[in-house]
Amino acid sequence: MPTSHDYYTALSQVVLPKQIDFALEHISILNKSITQRQKLELENASDNAERKKLLDAWFGAYVAEPIKNMAVAIGEAREWNVLSEMAEMAKRTNQQAVLVTTAKPLPQSLKQMLKAEIGKLSETEDIIFTEDKNLIGGIKIRVNNREIDYSIQNRLAKFFNS
Repeated sequence: MPTSHDYYTALSQVVLPKQIDFALEHISILNKSITQRQKLELENASDNAERKKLLDAWFGAYVAEPIKNMAVAIGEAREWNVLSEMAEMAKRTNQQAVLVTTAKPLPQSLKQMLKAEIGKLSETEDIIFTEDKNLIGGIKIRVNNREIDYSIQNRLAKFFNS
């Protein structure tokens, strides 16, 4: 089952880095606008083409195409919590937001330590913690378009690609 981090990663691969905040704002708009009836209709649609037609009819150009495509996948998977998690991420994300991704949830004490250390390097107070089981272990820290990747997934990829 894809997580909000999986959807965020996929989204960041289809939109330009400068457009990610705009895309997250569209997710927030979609999350606020879509009704329970519409969610059920998307879930019960016969295929993804029908889901896309429904979204086009309801939202037209008001919601960007990559967001509608993501909503098609969310509707098919019936994972509406991901949409609200990403909308929350949109509220908290700004130009200076720091995204910390780990394989498993971090204990509060470790989050506090990371916040203190990141605070020494960045002026932001906004640090978003997410989980991505595909990392296997380790940590990724992203500030704007820069990423530090100390995940086991990354180390294995480097090992097998060398």
